[in-house]
Amino acid sequence: KRAPLIFTSSTSVYGITAKEEGLIGIDHPLIATNNYSESKILCEDVIRRHGVDYTILRVSGISAVEVVEVPEEASFRADQRVEFVERTDVAKALVSSLESDEARGRIFNTAGGRTWRMRGREYMEGIYGAMGVSVEVKYSKEYTWLDWYQTVHSQRILKYQETSFHAFLRKLRKMAEELGII
Repeated sequence: KRAPLIFTSSTSVYGITAKEEGLIGIDHPLIATNNYSESKILCEDVIRRHGVDYTILRVSGISAVEVVEVPEEASFRADQRVEFVERTDVAKALVSSLESDEARGRIFNTAGGRTWRMRGREYMEGIYGAMGVSVEVKYSKEYTWLDWYQTVHSQRILKYQETSFHAFLRKLRKMAEELGII
């Protein structure tokens, strides 16, 4: 059996959805806001129109257990709805996409799920708090492409959401302890 083409798209294809209510589903209109989101939309269209065996994952912002520099500005507002996903969970979704016949020919939002849905300030406070670091975060003045996503179907089929936000914070804290940061 031939493996399908797995395309990692992005939830940025939905544009700025800050005024939306509820979770953003795969049926939401696609609205390019920059070259990156435009390229993802165009690639998705080419893949769907050319009859290849595919699965498309619209991946949310990815969080990883590692020390990174404090950004000059957070890529979202403090009051903005944000939902990230842990890096190993994305890897699990990619592998599951290859293995699942039910995933073929489908598009999935790939995000962290209920425990990762919060406001930008809560996310940043959780990250830096877990590492025992006090940081004055400068947030974007504008709403950006991050939001909360409908992932019931992707989780049912791909079974990838294994890391809750609290488990992620525990991993961050352990790493910070091992590095002597706290």
